[in-house]
Amino acid sequence: MSFSLIYLLHRLGYRIWMFVYNWYIGGFLFFYRHMTNVLERFDRTWAFQITLKNLFQPMYQDQTIVGRILGFIFRSFRIVIAGTIYAFVILVGISLYVMWAAIPLYIISRGLGFA
Repeated sequence: MSFSLIYLLHRLGYRIWMFVYNWYIGGFLFFYRHMTNVLERFDRTWAFQITLKNLFQPMYQDQTIVGRILGFIFRSFRIVIAGTIYAFVILVGISLYVMWAAIPLYIISRGLGFA
């Protein structure tokens, strides 16, 4: 075999590897960063961790039994709503990444006549 053929095969393998690496690892990191940015923006509004930490604290420092009960009820609703929103954002992010990851496999299967 000539040196140029070996070089071209090496470069072909390298380019295929770099495409796969950038598509899957780079795509995953892109979706991960974007999803965490969206969750951080939602956390500025919903304050999930702070609300969870203060779940059993009275609302607005009202030390009466009514203040403690209402604080627990309001914070519980807030945690459920925030948890639902966070779960939805995470599921959408995972779904988008899985569709993104399946694009090359779909194109290859279409090209080989499997689909």
